[in-house]
Amino acid sequence: MPIAADTPLRRFGLALCALIACGHAPAAGSRGGRDATVDCASLARLPHAPMSVETCKARMAAQRDLSTAMDDPAGVRAGDEAMTCTAIIAEMQSIGFQGIDQATAEAARRAGEGLRTTYDRAHADAAELAARQSAAAAAAMLAPQPVQGALSLAQSAEQAALAKRAAAELSAARTRSAATTADAMSELAARLQAHPRYARLMALVQARGCTMDDAPSAPAASDGARPRD
Repeated sequence: MPIAADTPLRRFGLALCALIACGHAPAAGSRGGRDATVDCASLARLPHAPMSVETCKARMAAQRDLSTAMDDPAGVRAGDEAMTCTAIIAEMQSIGFQGIDQATAEAARRAGEGLRTTYDRAHADAAELAARQSAAAAAAMLAPQPVQGALSLAQSAEQAALAKRAAAELSAARTRSAATTADAMSELAARLQAHPRYARLMALVQARGCTMDDAPSAPAASDGARPRD
């Protein structure tokens, strides 16, 4: 069903895109999800850590806040477990919850796309280098041993330089993605804490695997004429 701009359901969809659908939000009851065992301080000892220590701490704090909000028993109602995805989303629409801002969701989306682009570029650069070096090595097969040895050393240095550059670029891209995800999670958690029922419904959405396709159909626009049989 078409989703109009700046509606509760659209904001709900943006929240899912930025968090749940991308696998960043912990399941209800997980108390922090898989990142709960991460030792953020240990990242400082890695030459190309997946994120900075500060970003790691911010993400873990936001993840704990989000998990706590979605586990709030104040939002539980009798019959929740029997609700269908359509019924869950219909109730969410009726609440008019202000989810994460579109700008926040867009920042997380762009950072995620940037990370994927960086991965793709690193793989393409590695494949191009491998093909070029293989061709050069084949051409030098009949060359004197010293020439082949010099070529091998040069190629090893080239490989090391590419690996170092790719690692630095990937580390920066992962940090940006993690930081924007943490911002989105923190913003959503703060708003869900004030709306425990909506938080409960979001937890049900995640548990059921609901999607926007499960949203209730919008009534057809009426022009005053009687519907045809």
